Amino acid sequence: MNNVAHLPVSNKGQIGQSVLADLHATEAAIDTAMVEATRLMQTLIAARQELGLAATFGNAALSRVAATVGELSQARGEIVSAHEELNELRLRMGMRTSMVGVLDKPAEGVDPR
Repeated sequence: MNNVAHLPVSNKGQIGQSVLADLHATEAAIDTAMVEATRLMQTLIAARQELGLAATFGNAALSRVAATVGELSQARGEIVSAHEELNELRLRMGMRTSMVGVLDKPAEGVDPR
């Protein structure tokens, strides 16, 4: 990686775009998995209630889904940290933000919801 700073700007930009696209795809996949897992938790609870089953019924499975959400949350934290570290590497390589672009990010001060 030491020679990366000497690559032509267009090559660094293309490589940066590729890394950024995969990073954003990974972040989105983790977010989607978290949404789906929490939806599953909601469905399991609602199904148990609708069927009039005791709170203990299926609790072990529900606990495993909850643990999965926790693990996904940890994974999300790790990918966010990786994102920050990659940003530092981008700066060390002399790449401006405009070289790698911004994909699917809301404007500053805009609520993405």
